[in-house]
Amino acid sequence: MQNMILFWYLESLCDEKKLLLIIDEVQTGIGRTGKMFCYQNYGITPDVMTLAKSLGGGLPIGVMIAKKEFSDLLTPGMHASTFGGGPVICKAALGVFRAIQQEKLLKNCQNMESIFWRN
Repeated sequence: MQNMILFWYLESLCDEKKLLLIIDEVQTGIGRTGKMFCYQNYGITPDVMTLAKSLGGGLPIGVMIAKKEFSDLLTPGMHASTFGGGPVICKAALGVFRAIQQEKLLKNCQNMESIFWRN
């Protein structure tokens, strides 16, 4: 609960001061916390989010996602990634999303979480 209040305050402060709320989901994204993205556990929405590691299903990938209203601020060449997405790796990332959806992996994570905390 304390974390939720902290994240809500941070989001409110960014809105008030007209700052971008940037969330790094490299370690926590793609279902690792029972939701597709960890920030969803805290009731906030980032302006920019970074992803990597598990997104590629074992292949190297790095991604930065921005809300549409900020996408023109970050033009090609302003942000670099050692593991930017080539066509094969991007196809693998789509496969990761499909597998999570088809296999209902997030629901399974939530079920396992309830068992974990019960014991």
